[in-house]
Amino acid sequence: MAPTDDEIAVFTAQVANNARVNLYAKDHLNRIKRLFPFLFLCALMSLFICFYLDFISQLQLIWFSSIIFVGILTIYLVGKRSCIASLKGETLIFKGIDSKSTITTLGSVRKAHTFHLLGIRITRLKYSLDGQLRSLLVFGNPAGMNASIDELILHAKRSKKK
Repeated sequence: MAPTDDEIAVFTAQVANNARVNLYAKDHLNRIKRLFPFLFLCALMSLFICFYLDFISQLQLIWFSSIIFVGILTIYLVGKRSCIASLKGETLIFKGIDSKSTITTLGSVRKAHTFHLLGIRITRLKYSLDGQLRSLLVFGNPAGMNASIDELILHAKRSKKK
């Protein structure tokens, strides 16, 4: 959805005044952090119960265990790259699940793409830091704005060039 002129004016004023702009309305990282152990325990318990009650054989247990392992590994890898972002002046600040912060400039952002998954806006950012191309998933959308994070970052990059 395209940002309105009012949103752009407020955003531009905040960036020009070096005010911190949170690029998220809700912190989804806590949900993701709690999801990993819950999924792992549910998967293990359900496999144990099904095997114990003879609903599945040993071959099926191995098959289901490998499918669940691949699924949980995928969720873990996505969660490891998940973060929330803030913008202050020309600086992007990312905070990951492990509460470590990464700081980079707007100029280092190479690509930004936003998509929706289960009603949550997710923006994939590719940026260079220390000569390496890195990628992060930023969850959520800015509070009170219809604009996506990639639109705001591109607008901030254009306004800083002027």
